[in-house]
Amino acid sequence: MTDMDPGTFRDYVADHVRRYLDSDGEDGAIWNGLPCVILTSVGAKSGETRLTPIIRVPVPDSDDWVAVGSMGGAPKSPSWVFNLRADPTAVTLQDRDTKRTYVATETAGDERAELWDIAVGIYPEYAEYQKRTTRTIPVFRLTPSD
Repeated sequence: MTDMDPGTFRDYVADHVRRYLDSDGEDGAIWNGLPCVILTSVGAKSGETRLTPIIRVPVPDSDDWVAVGSMGGAPKSPSWVFNLRADPTAVTLQDRDTKRTYVATETAGDERAELWDIAVGIYPEYAEYQKRTTRTIPVFRLTPSD
């Protein structure tokens, strides 16, 4: 999958999102062997709705979620990170047939470390991604707004 050209990869992701939404996650809740949810944000530059599959990382004993801007350890963050920074209140998350609105908060310090550990516990590859890049991978807490 990572050796796809960007256009093919975008089509692959768009098809996955469509299948997920059309089936309330019955088709697509597991993506490349990983549980995923669909993050909706508003494009920081375009103002258009952006739908992105991300790894499913719930915060234990809460209604909060973690969103990790890893992009496989690339030098730049994924575009949804900039979207959440620009408008942290225009966020929805769909977990199968459950869709809620959230407020995104970029974390730092002890809170980031705690959420990072939760995310790495679900997807250990995040730790490898951090080793591949000089940037600190952004970690957001998504808190229900409804």
